[in-house]
Amino acid sequence: MSNQPPPWPGPNPQPSWGSPQQPWVNPPGYPTAPQGYPPQFGGPPPPKNRKPLLITIGASVVVLVVIAVVTAALLLSGGDAEDTGDAAAGTAKTSGDASEVVKSYLEALSRGDAEAALSLGSTRPGSDDLLTDEVLKKQIDALPITDIEILGETAGVDADHVAVKAAARFGDRRSEGNISMVRDDNGWKLQYAFVNVGTLAEKNELSPDATLQIFGKPLDSAGHFYAFPGYLEAGTSTPFIAVTPPGPLGLDQLSGFAFLEFKYSMTDAGKKGAEDAVRAWLTKCYSPGQKPAYCNEIVGGEDWADYDTSTIQLTGPINLDGLKYTFQGVLRTVMVMGEVNDVPVTVRRKDGQTVPLQAQVWFTQQVDLGEDPATVVENK
Repeated sequence: MSNQPPPWPGPNPQPSWGSPQQPWVNPPGYPTAPQGYPPQFGGPPPPKNRKPLLITIGASVVVLVVIAVVTAALLLSGGDAEDTGDAAAGTAKTSGDASEVVKSYLEALSRGDAEAALSLGSTRPGSDDLLTDEVLKKQIDALPITDIEILGETAGVDADHVAVKAAARFGDRRSEGNISMVRDDNGWKLQYAFVNVGTLAEKNELSPDATLQIFGKPLDSAGHFYAFPGYLEAGTSTPFIAVTPPGPLGLDQLSGFAFLEFKYSMTDAGKKGAEDAVRAWLTKCYSPGQKPAYCNEIVGGEDWADYDTSTIQLTGPINLDGLKYTFQGVLRTVMVMGEVNDVPVTVRRKDGQTVPLQAQVWFTQQVDLGEDPATVVENK
């Protein structure tokens, strides 16, 4: 779609001016020239002859038309901003080329040509792992790109910047956005031919975003990924956390950076993984020998003052039915809280006698589901 201005109209046909211009004399009531001075044009003008006025008007029209034609030629020439003074006012001289580039870009996406689409951008991505024909095929298989439209252009800050308003359907969803364009020595290009998506993974290592995978690929070290507009396939690196698939990336997000908030949930495998982590954590405390420092809170204190806890031995399974698991999706950890009762152990008393006991403990810890196996996060 071209956005060239309409052609300037040509000058109106000139009238047939007839006989030569007649001499002019002072109108009645005006003084004549004094004697000795050159005479005024002699003879009265022919009655009702207005050709001098018509000639003056006609000449003005010719001048205006010439100015209009010259101005149009300058605007269409794509010359430097200094030539027209328009750049300072933000008037972009695009001649429709920017719109054609956007159309070519969307057509490249629609046919699955990732390299062609990227070649129409002026900025290279931090990673092109997802900007491949293979991934693009998955995107257009899920949401075909159709009904491409160019809706207009908006001038940018100077003659080398413009925004092209475009629209397309991704599956049954219509997306519309203003796409920033820049012009260099090679012509017009998209400022960004991809969407740079940021997450919370960079801000918090315990964010579930740190487990996020897009089309089976992990995020980069900054917690970003780079993708074409359209369908996104999302998963996680752990069987314990599920992610709700996000909506497609739209044309309005081709602006250099977009932040997406993903929603996470704990899977059934995640609950079992948390139980196994708690059980393994407690078992270390109810086993003979040297124990981790955290076990002082499990088998330490006054309740165990009469026992040699280095001799404690678990004699049966640990029942965790009294625990509650709370996963809010803000962190990749699940809060586990509750009372663990009737833990069967034997332990030697300090008088030398080994006795059976039913131990109990109040448990409140976070379990990290971002690792496999899941692990208890020790308080620091």
